[in-house]
Amino acid sequence: VIEYIHSLQEKVQKYESLYQEHDEDKIKMMAW
Repeated sequence: VIEYIHSLQEKVQKYESLYQEHDEDKIKMMAW
C-alpha cells in the first residue's frame, strides 16, 4: 500500500508541475 501511495504521489507531483493553477482541484484530490 505504501508503495502505491508513493507512486501516486509521484504522479500528483507531475500533475502539479503541469497544473499549478488548479490548487483547489489538487486539494480535493488529496482530501480523500
